[in-house]
Amino acid sequence: MRKLLSPISFSVKDSLFTNITIVLFVLLSVHPAARAQQVEYSTPLGDNIRSTSFDIVGRCKNHLLIYKKSYGDYTMALYDEHLKIIDQVPMKFLPPEITQEDFINLSNKVFMVYQYRHKRDIYCKAVMLDQDARPLAGPLLIDKTEHPGEIVGDNAYITVHSEDKNRIMVLEVLKKEDSLLYSIRTFLYDSSMQLLRRGSVTLPYGHEGDRPEAFCLSDKGGLYFILGNSAYDGDPYYQRVSVYYKAPYSRTLVSGSLPLEGHLPNTSLLLKIDNPHQSLRVSALQYDGKRRDIDRLSILNFGLDSLRLLQGKTVMLTDSLKTIMQGKNEGLRQTFNDYVLSDMVIDRAGNALLIAEEKFMEAGGATHRDNLALFELDPKGDLLQLLKIKKQQGDDLAATFASYLLVNTGGALHLLMNKSHRIFRFLNNYLYLLADYRYSASHQLKEMPVMRGLDNKKRWAPRYGMQVSRNEVVIPCVMGSLLLFGKITY
Repeated sequence: MRKLLSPISFSVKDSLFTNITIVLFVLLSVHPAARAQQVEYSTPLGDNIRSTSFDIVGRCKNHLLIYKKSYGDYTMALYDEHLKIIDQVPMKFLPPEITQEDFINLSNKVFMVYQYRHKRDIYCKAVMLDQDARPLAGPLLIDKTEHPGEIVGDNAYITVHSEDKNRIMVLEVLKKEDSLLYSIRTFLYDSSMQLLRRGSVTLPYGHEGDRPEAFCLSDKGGLYFILGNSAYDGDPYYQRVSVYYKAPYSRTLVSGSLPLEGHLPNTSLLLKIDNPHQSLRVSALQYDGKRRDIDRLSILNFGLDSLRLLQGKTVMLTDSLKTIMQGKNEGLRQTFNDYVLSDMVIDRAGNALLIAEEKFMEAGGATHRDNLALFELDPKGDLLQLLKIKKQQGDDLAATFASYLLVNTGGALHLLMNKSHRIFRFLNNYLYLLADYRYSASHQLKEMPVMRGLDNKKRWAPRYGMQVSRNEVVIPCVMGSLLLFGKITY
């Protein structure tokens, strides 16, 4: 669920382990003189960004669906292929005070999971919608929790789905502090909203900050996640990390320890299911044991069905690699300290592109999202090359409009981000425009020409966008205090 609170802030909790689950199966050859992108905008419908929450659901048959919530009113906006509004459908079957919504777009229908509080309980329900936002089935009660004081975070339930979207799982994660156990209950569904399996497992933990995270689901319905163990409450480092697997019809967890050396920041791990190769890839940036400066990248490959370690590789981040990425404000030794792993894309041969983003906070509270590091890895985890995308997104560009969006068109990867252009405006302020970096089949990175059709009165928020087809992406925009959407067609 994406929510706009003010003209400069989206109320979205960033998960450092959340990644775009797009697999690049084949990189097709693309002529260098590819046609220019087409940019289209929706007409503002009066939605104020201070009070309107939204979720880009995606293309369902011949409609583009965007869910909106404002002051307890729930609406599904229906657009045509050119972002012309068709209808705004009130979703009157939804209860008041929904705390979380999740949408799984199945191309010809939409699986919606939502949770809400009623008195002291939290309810979780599901409904299947058609392209006109009309219920096809449900609402169906998935579960309710009578122990809201034991929930982890603001909501009791987490929804994950497989890459092929044929398996959908709803999890309830409760913390039993008196016994240092997590209770995890699972509800596995197919794409027709049929319940396949209920399950329940317990997970021991050591300290308050030790939480299961990075939940992901394989195409077969297997659940995977990690749990880090700290030396004490509030410790920013993990002493060890374990990966867990629950088979679709099993009542037990299979676990495996990550053989990681050195200190491990608790924000530095990334999980990626590689369904074609039946493996789970775990990536981590690690600190030097003495200096606590990041000096290595570990790539681990586990079997999906067994969690047996198939392969492990450590890439030392040498001074020559740090020189490529070094910024202006840190010494060479500290170059990678503020980088967070954000995305991994795997091709059919097993080669991977691992993306890390520089993210840090100044003493005054301004969050920066700066350079991107692109690690190109072969199937064994060896580093082929390191590429840099230089960007500076500091306090002059609000967090709403910072970071990037990864788009996979099959023929190339595109990284969309706001970048300052040295067009004089007022004193030291520069105009930020949406930039497109293209990573091609020949492993070349190139900044594309400025897109035709960009309107500098509209500010794009790329990291809240969504790829809605093989060659289309929809991104929220802000014009003054109004919310609208832009569509790029490649």
